[in-house]
Amino acid sequence: MPRLYLPLTFTPSAATMLPRLFSILACLYGFSFVALSALASHVFQLNDVAKHRLEQGLTILIVHAFALLLVRSGQKNHEFSSKLRPVQALAGLLFCLGSLLFCGSLIATALGASTGLLRLAPFGGALLMLGWLVWALHFFRAAQS
Repeated sequence: MPRLYLPLTFTPSAATMLPRLFSILACLYGFSFVALSALASHVFQLNDVAKHRLEQGLTILIVHAFALLLVRSGQKNHEFSSKLRPVQALAGLLFCLGSLLFCGSLIATALGASTGLLRLAPFGGALLMLGWLVWALHFFRAAQS
């Protein structure tokens, strides 16, 4: 039977790639928050529903930018590490995918994409919630050691 490869079976390159990816995505989330907020204030002509979707998507996006940085620095001494524990990697991956689905669908529909994309939002929201539960497990385990 072929062996299933999961990114959580850390090869040296995957172990060092994820922390960098989380940092880069956190910065891109922050950039997107500022840029889209400025465009919404000064350029876009949005109706109330679109404005609300954009605000919700951007708010959740910036919260998870900081969450990714926390996952990235979740060691006991709160310093950035070049390697992550599997529970940190899983929480970060859930935050990344959840943000893409939840925030991405809200932001895209606010800016004119098909409202059919909103079907992705509940899945993204569930992934974000699961990410927070996995992250809580990390702290629970740390308190026991």
